[in-house]
Amino acid sequence: MSAQALVSVVVLNHNGLRYLDECLASLVSQTYAKLEIILPQKIYWVERNRFWLVVKNFPPVLLLLSPLFTAHRFFWNFLYALSGKGAAGNFRRGHSLALLGKTILSAYADGLRQLPPVWKERRRIRRSRRLTDREFLDLMWRFKISARDLAARD
Repeated sequence: MSAQALVSVVVLNHNGLRYLDECLASLVSQTYAKLEIILPQKIYWVERNRFWLVVKNFPPVLLLLSPLFTAHRFFWNFLYALSGKGAAGNFRRGHSLALLGKTILSAYADGLRQLPPVWKERRRIRRSRRLTDREFLDLMWRFKISARDLAARD
């Protein structure tokens, strides 16, 4: 009997959550023994939702600085991915850096496509906010965590 080759199935999902259970059930029911199912969804949702959270809630000064903070965070995540440590390192054990990059780019592209309704929500939130921008910044400073410490977490 010859050894079976590993077959990897990457399930990318965009606005098809209602079909995901059926898709996974079909994959799991396969008789092929060396089947690997990869769902790089979590990083997609985390990055897209982080982008939307920043747009909807952060004061203008942090909104403008957000790309710099994001680049700094990506730098530390990239280093930890290469070293095999932290959540990025864990992801890297089962996936390529190219897939990681593609998933993140997809999350930001989708986040940008939905920017008009998110911006509308920002205006609504800003009108009803209870904290001033200064109070928000003070809380961010008081409870900050470094990008390096965040990247080191599993």
